[in-house]
Amino acid sequence: MVHFLMAEALVHDRERELRRTAARPRTTLAARRRRFGWKLVDVGLRLALSPQR
Repeated sequence: MVHFLMAEALVHDRERELRRTAARPRTTLAARRRRFGWKLVDVGLRLALSPQR
């Protein structure tokens, strides 16, 4: 189970990342890797918060 404050911190980090990358239009390999990492975090949070069968 993901603690609420941990999830909130991840959301704030993601928002900061989006604001920072919005100002920079070029896509580098590092940016793509970082975006993929955030996708993994997003999916992990969804799985952690989804109701178990």
